[in-house]
Amino acid sequence: MLAQNQVQAGGDPRGVEIRQLQVVRNADGLQLSANMQFKLGAQLQDALAKGVPLHFVAEADIRQDRWYWYDAKVRVAKRSMRLSYAPLTKRWRVTVQSASSDDGAGVNLGINFATQDEALGAISNIGRWRIAEASELEQGERYNIEYRFYLNLSQLPRPFQIGVNAQSEWNIDASANVRPTAGD
Repeated sequence: MLAQNQVQAGGDPRGVEIRQLQVVRNADGLQLSANMQFKLGAQLQDALAKGVPLHFVAEADIRQDRWYWYDAKVRVAKRSMRLSYAPLTKRWRVTVQSASSDDGAGVNLGINFATQDEALGAISNIGRWRIAEASELEQGERYNIEYRFYLNLSQLPRPFQIGVNAQSEWNIDASANVRPTAGD
């Protein structure tokens, strides 16, 4: 039996829109699928053209609902996506690293693309990402998933980090909350 909850989020003034967010609980655990829409402004395009990679992060904070105390933290799953451009070969590369904050092990995957739109499509569509194993979840309990997608400014080279917080074009950040129903 599948239990799922789907969220449709509206536009966000920070440059990204979460168009769809879905969490499914099945025998394997919790799986998250998301679709974001965003455009890179002129300054971000210029940085990429000069060979500066951009690091995007998808983060799912999973907490178990408790009526008698604060919600219990189950796990924080993170997926880092590095977008880079090689001016000599005119190829775009997306490197995906998926791991939880609890362990250092993760999966690395690198994919090359011919166009920037294809590369951004790979970053903005997350399909069936396992954010929690079945062994981490208690049967019959409710969980709250706080999802966040953002551009990690701390991964930029130091000269780019100075003053970027004041420039709205560099602020790509959106979040949504999902409460899937329990069941197996």
